[in-house]
Amino acid sequence: MHVALPTHLKQHRIEPVVGKLLHNVVDVGFGAHPYTTLEMAARWATCNPALRVLGVEIDPERVRAAQLYAVPPQLNFALCGFNLTDLIGAQAATIVRCYNVLRQYAEQDIQPALLTMSKALAEGGLLLEGTSTPSGGMAAFDIYRKRNGTLQH
Repeated sequence: MHVALPTHLKQHRIEPVVGKLLHNVVDVGFGAHPYTTLEMAARWATCNPALRVLGVEIDPERVRAAQLYAVPPQLNFALCGFNLTDLIGAQAATIVRCYNVLRQYAEQDIQPALLTMSKALAEGGLLLEGTSTPSGGMAAFDIYRKRNGTLQH
């Protein structure tokens, strides 16, 4: 079933924005298995075959296991936390996806984590932070954009 959006809402849809930003994507906290990173890379590569996706985790065992799925330079996995600039340097991310990660942190630690990740974002880049039920049946996202060097919600 397709539901048409009212004209005034169409300008706020995320698809046109995301499509233009599919260059350097970082998936923060891919988890025990890199399924979401792999699926994201496969789906978004259809929009941009030159897409680069980097999955990061703080658990060395998870990173080691994910290396089996790496397809450099398009898809890589690395050991890293929120300080993505230590890993990617001047290769600014156009999208940072942080899903089912920050819900594990105390509320006062969330804003500093978001600001740390935003340092790796290119101007105009998106930080997608969200959570879901274990089945993925319900999900919620907060979408931030880097404008004039600051993260805007």
